[in-house]
Amino acid sequence: MGKKKVLIADDISIISDTLRMELEKMEGVEVVAIVNNIDLEYKKIIEFEPHIVITDLKFKRDTSINLIKEIQEMEKFRKLVFILITSDTEAGSIVEKNNLKISDILYKPFKYHDIVDIVEKYT
Repeated sequence: MGKKKVLIADDISIISDTLRMELEKMEGVEVVAIVNNIDLEYKKIIEFEPHIVITDLKFKRDTSINLIKEIQEMEKFRKLVFILITSDTEAGSIVEKNNLKISDILYKPFKYHDIVDIVEKYT
């Protein structure tokens, strides 16, 4: 089996860059894109068809809730793994209230080895 494609979406570049560095050390994982806004996230999911999307819940001007809903309605993305990274302690109830299928939630601040442990579950 080939490498699992991962897309990272966060508007704080130090977080996304560090995530990329940590994930690129993993065997069987390829970071296909890093994006810093919802519009680009949508376009890159369609373009690259990743296996895993690591996304912030809240961006400067929007949240990823509607994007996740829209992507999960598409047949070819029904099994797409979404991992939320957020500082919002209410993220679990937000996910439940919006009926989102989220594989994991990682709360900021976090240790980067935590994301590696989570991604390993899906590779």
